[in-house]
Amino acid sequence: MKNTLLLFLLAILSNSAAWSQPLRNSGGAVAYTIGGVLTIRSAAGKTLHVFKTTPPVGTFAISPNGRNIVFAPLGPAPMHNGGQLYLLSVATGKVHRLTHAPVYNKQEVYAYPDFSPDGRKVVFAIHVEIGGDGDDAVMSAGPFAILDLRSGTVRRISSTENVGGYGPGYGWWPRWSPDGKELLLNIEDDFFLTNQTGRPLENISNWMQNGVLAVDWLGNECVVYVGGKDWKMAEEQPAKVLLLDTHKTEPLNKLLGVAPAAVTHLVAFSPTIRVRQVGSKLVIETQKGTWSVEDPDQHPNVRIFSTWKDAQVPAACR
Repeated sequence: MKNTLLLFLLAILSNSAAWSQPLRNSGGAVAYTIGGVLTIRSAAGKTLHVFKTTPPVGTFAISPNGRNIVFAPLGPAPMHNGGQLYLLSVATGKVHRLTHAPVYNKQEVYAYPDFSPDGRKVVFAIHVEIGGDGDDAVMSAGPFAILDLRSGTVRRISSTENVGGYGPGYGWWPRWSPDGKELLLNIEDDFFLTNQTGRPLENISNWMQNGVLAVDWLGNECVVYVGGKDWKMAEEQPAKVLLLDTHKTEPLNKLLGVAPAAVTHLVAFSPTIRVRQVGSKLVIETQKGTWSVEDPDQHPNVRIFSTWKDAQVPAACR
């Protein structure tokens, strides 16, 4: 069984022409889940794929070549997503389980996966399931780990097992930098940088102005984040950019040359596509137009697939 899975993974990671690249040809795409159903639309709003899988999709990530999706199942509550990790082929819709044995704790679940830029590894959060299961389950703290898709091995990131001397924190929303050298981590109310070797965590929270969520990278030298005294205030404020070289903060709209409203309520970002949650709608703004979908989820699962040139990234962030 293990050998069969390994052969399958090697096949999907190869450059064989037999595998189509539907997202590569779309000029960018936006993927989102509603009730565990994953929908992928082109930058222009055209529906490319709809996947209703077993188990249903919770948090997920799209591979850099656009061929595969790694996901954790939808949980009993929006912030309780988790389970084993699964691989979904965009071309065929087939699902294969990636993880089997416990990595950290016998009652653990996995969530918030993100692909490395070369597509060979996946970083994810480990959450310890306590209080039973089903609707009574509570996801507790655990470290981050990295799954090697070629070998199937999983390695915990050692520095996230003891955050500030207090053990692991509740980690979520990890993001790999475009050059693959850094990992951006949200851990409870703080933000950290580390790398896949597990070097000591670098806390960058003090450089952010009332940061609530580190959304994603802008180039290799900037972090896009939303901030405010609480979640409600943060959602109503235009997103900001932390310049890692100078530790200074700039308004995202200023760097992009757009109106402040265009980066308010931001939930997903790339240099060419922005996704905002406005009321019960996800508003998607791309170079090919603006469109929206109904999504009443308070914490929507949204990922962007897009490619861009360095010229589309502000010089301070390259």
